[in-house]
Amino acid sequence: MKKLPLVMLIFVLITIASPIRVNATWKQNSQGWWYTKGNSYSIGWDKIDSNWYYFDNNGIMETGWINDNSTYYYLNDNGSLDESKTTAVMPDDIRTIYNIVDIYNDFGTLKYISKGYINKLELSGKSLYKFYSEDQLGDEISEYYYDSSNGNVYKLEQGIVTLLNTNTIINNTNTSITIVEAVDKVKDYLLANGKHVSDKIKVESDDGSKYVVHCYNDDDSYISISDWYYVDKYTGNVTSMF
Repeated sequence: MKKLPLVMLIFVLITIASPIRVNATWKQNSQGWWYTKGNSYSIGWDKIDSNWYYFDNNGIMETGWINDNSTYYYLNDNGSLDESKTTAVMPDDIRTIYNIVDIYNDFGTLKYISKGYINKLELSGKSLYKFYSEDQLGDEISEYYYDSSNGNVYKLEQGIVTLLNTNTIINNTNTSITIVEAVDKVKDYLLANGKHVSDKIKVESDDGSKYVVHCYNDDDSYISISDWYYVDKYTGNVTSMF
């Protein structure tokens, strides 16, 4: 049998040992960069080539300030984390924008998320500062977006997009996703986050603006796995209940 050259042998061993990393690659579209991993892509924090990056729920790499669990992290223009700027105090430039948006917040506590492209209704294709308001139980009420290019502040609530500067409704679809679409959203969420896709994914109830989705195995021969998720009926956003 012929012997493989040393370089080829090393490549084969690396491919076998880490097939996902070998298939992983950076890709770009009009909204930015994302990092694919075989049939999935990075969401949230991911360490790539010794640098930390953060990807939004659509897999797009974030830049600038992000708020993760009440800690502010700064991501350079290339997406890499600048650990020297990490702080528990809202940065001054974000505080300035926060104060502008908070003027229009009619209920709940305003929270800053990040700055990035939006894939929702009339806001698609815009790179905006993202906020949301939450009630005393920590449930999301409304989403707010700030456009630094013109000072516009938008509110998204139950499918209605309002330009708050002039109190003008610019989109009023008020169309909710179906139960089937909610199940598909949860499947996509599980796959994108590398989570187990349960045998059964079922909408258990309609909680007004959200579907309550239950994921579980229906086979006694396996360890029972049970998870619960909310799916926003108007935005399609998936969040864990626990």
